[in-house]
Amino acid sequence: MEAQSNHRINGFSIFTLIVFIAVNVLVVFPIRIPLPRPLTRALVTLFRKLRILNTPETSSSTSGPHTQTINSCSTSTSPNPPVQTPRASNPDPDGDQDQDQDPEEDDLLEKQYHFPITLSTAPVIGVLLLLASTSIPGDVVRTGIVGSGGVKPYDIMTLFISLAYISLSLDCTGLLRYMAFWVSLKGGTSGRRLYLFFFLFFFFFGVIVGNDPIILSGTSFLAYFSRIAGISPPRAWIFMQFASCNIASAVLVSSNPTNLVLTGAYDVSFLVYSAWTVLPVLATGFVLFPILVWGVFRDKEDQLIPRRLETPDVDPKTALIDKNGAIFGSVLLGVALALLVGLSAGGLLHGVQGVWTVTAPAAIVMLARDLWYDMKKFKKGGSSADRVSGADGGAGVDELELQGMDDLSGSKGVVEAGKAPKPTSNGSIQIPQEVHSNGKAETSMTMRRRNSGMNPTSVTLSSPITRNTSISLPPSTSSIPPKTQPRQKRTFQSTFQAIPQHFPTFTHVFVRLPLPLLPFAFSMFILVEALSYVGWIRVFGGWWTSWVKVAGLAGAIFLMGVLSVLGCNAFGTNIGATILLSRVLQQWSNNANNVVSNRVLYGSLYTLALGSNYGAFSYTFSASLAGLLWKSILAQKGIQVGRWEFAKNNAVIVLVCMIVGCLVVAAEVCVMYDD
Repeated sequence: MEAQSNHRINGFSIFTLIVFIAVNVLVVFPIRIPLPRPLTRALVTLFRKLRILNTPETSSSTSGPHTQTINSCSTSTSPNPPVQTPRASNPDPDGDQDQDQDPEEDDLLEKQYHFPITLSTAPVIGVLLLLASTSIPGDVVRTGIVGSGGVKPYDIMTLFISLAYISLSLDCTGLLRYMAFWVSLKGGTSGRRLYLFFFLFFFFFGVIVGNDPIILSGTSFLAYFSRIAGISPPRAWIFMQFASCNIASAVLVSSNPTNLVLTGAYDVSFLVYSAWTVLPVLATGFVLFPILVWGVFRDKEDQLIPRRLETPDVDPKTALIDKNGAIFGSVLLGVALALLVGLSAGGLLHGVQGVWTVTAPAAIVMLARDLWYDMKKFKKGGSSADRVSGADGGAGVDELELQGMDDLSGSKGVVEAGKAPKPTSNGSIQIPQEVHSNGKAETSMTMRRRNSGMNPTSVTLSSPITRNTSISLPPSTSSIPPKTQPRQKRTFQSTFQAIPQHFPTFTHVFVRLPLPLLPFAFSMFILVEALSYVGWIRVFGGWWTSWVKVAGLAGAIFLMGVLSVLGCNAFGTNIGATILLSRVLQQWSNNANNVVSNRVLYGSLYTLALGSNYGAFSYTFSASLAGLLWKSILAQKGIQVGRWEFAKNNAVIVLVCMIVGCLVVAAEVCVMYDD
């Protein structure tokens, strides 16, 4: 590390800095490069010969009349969709199409493919460019993964993904929806009281499980709730939810990977970290609520936050799909968090015995429980798809969308679609009721599923309460018996497609995991390590030293607050900003020639902690993964939030939050440390 710090600025240094800046620009403004059709056709043909992809015969044999289970949440909310995109002749940014597709035209050979340069791929390409140009050696890559200076990237990402799996699996039980409906009932018909209750709800659970599970589940719930309650536009409610859960994620180390970066860099125990951040966070939340109600979202007509609301009469228990799973997951998460705090406070999570030794086993236990639950349901001839059907508040698959609020209120299930269901041969829509052994009724409705590339099928949709809603297809096609099909060879694709039928809970949780963070985070660690290797971190550390000498404690806290928030928008999400700025602070504090004040050091450190969390609700969606997920889910629900609206509504919010938080941090360090 010392050799890396003393590296002189040269041509390789300039090239490395250019690559780092370009990577962050592409993370904020991703692009897609169209691939040549001859290349994609050759690859598709090769993959079919290798039995990786289905052949046209296999696809046609699996698209005949049959019944399949579709989870209402099975649409992935990942900000980075697959490489495959709609044909250029019929582009649709949301991935939906307004008309049925001819299966013959949906052949993989005729599709236009793109290579995305986004959050997941741009940093990886940047690392490869630096290696190819010999700007950095392989040791830098290894250090960026294994870690240095107390920061262990593999340990951080293992903890984050493990806790994310436990939280998302817990969400699948319906616990968060149960609590949300319970809160809505307690709020009654008073709009402002309900607004306060939701603010406290998202804040409290954001502290415990972090912001990502709240974004994944709470955003969908608010979209449905605002529509049923007649709140239009729901701007005040969705921005309140996004800000509150991101503020709350600054309390516990496990709630955000940026917190893990800081505690690792300065060997701060989880308990000490939370003790420093809980007061600024509570003060911020206390000031933020009146700012939202009487400042940012105040209107004369009381449309944004109505004084009275007609809330649905819902029994919250109906939203709790798996009561035993909710209890099991809650206890497991509580034990894991308690062990992290206790062992960290005792200094027992250093070296090889990192935080992964606590969180990875806990995630494996939760995974085993999910697999056991799915296998038990499958062996009984049922399906565990009902456990995940309501996890995100009724998110739709393609254009088919069950209105979970109506189901919960006891009325008939409503299927929303871009077009009305196609009538049967006699022009009517038949909705028979079928009662099964589980006591739940199933409703059959004639409808054709769009944008599936399949022939008409009988589709079973899962809803939170009715569990299974069977949607039959027009008898003109579905009533025709299928011809005897020769047995097709199994491919990797067909095997992979069968997994959700046997393990719907695991599949649902897996596709919602923030996996794009893995290549991004590791690559950002490597890129920052590259900046250190070529000498830039030493330069940035010198600039910070000069500023601190002139501005003192107040200037250090002010500048770090500005840099941390702006860095979240400019340095490839809040993770990239935290990695870079923490290394600059390390360079400054570890320099033997500098006289480092504890007030300035810890004031800067905990200001960076606040800024890396608060910066998520600032000016760009890409300031955090949560922002990308939030925008994607809202778009699926028909709520469009533009970049300008996002920045305009958050400008006052993040400014007030950072001012309050920084003032409290300054007061804390002045009380705890001498000058």
